[in-house]
Amino acid sequence: MLDLLRAILALLLIFFIPGFITANAIFPRKGELDIKLDMLYRAALGIGLSIVITILTGFFLNALGPDPDTGIGYFTTWYIILSLSLVSIITFGIGWWRGAYQFMGNWHPKLIRPVPQDPRSLTGPMFGNREKGFEHRQLVEKKFKAIDKINELEKKEDMHDGETADYYREKISGTKKTLREIEARLIELEQEEEV
Repeated sequence: MLDLLRAILALLLIFFIPGFITANAIFPRKGELDIKLDMLYRAALGIGLSIVITILTGFFLNALGPDPDTGIGYFTTWYIILSLSLVSIITFGIGWWRGAYQFMGNWHPKLIRPVPQDPRSLTGPMFGNREKGFEHRQLVEKKFKAIDKINELEKKEDMHDGETADYYREKISGTKKTLREIEARLIELEQEEEV
């Protein structure tokens, strides 16, 4: 069982983790690669980048030559694990610094980092206060999810009639109410920022 766990962790470290974290460091904004399939794109990019990072790490370790004390080269299991872990930690730090890990703001407000403003973005102003900026981004995300849900429910309502259509109308009105509350809070936050 232990060997299976070690094999799974090794495969993740070689084929996924460093590349996925590097992809987050390169593209810190959520939805930057694709609006709907962003996580899938990040995972695919992560696999490709991990293979490249592993190969380059192997070249680097091989180029160091043999260890003078042991006479064995540095291209061994522990050096590979250490190197790939170090690359992952460094790129995680870069990704955090660029605002890729907004969930860390749930742990402590000081861990919130502003996401770089996308010039094509409709998310509104950048906030001086980190907590308000974090709340604003979360509300914008909820707003777009609510809009998508309303569109989906309207399609389902059109496909049904009778009690089922009434059910979907109620869901639509509840979601629209939530959307109005979100938009009111967004306006409130933006007005507070202007003051």
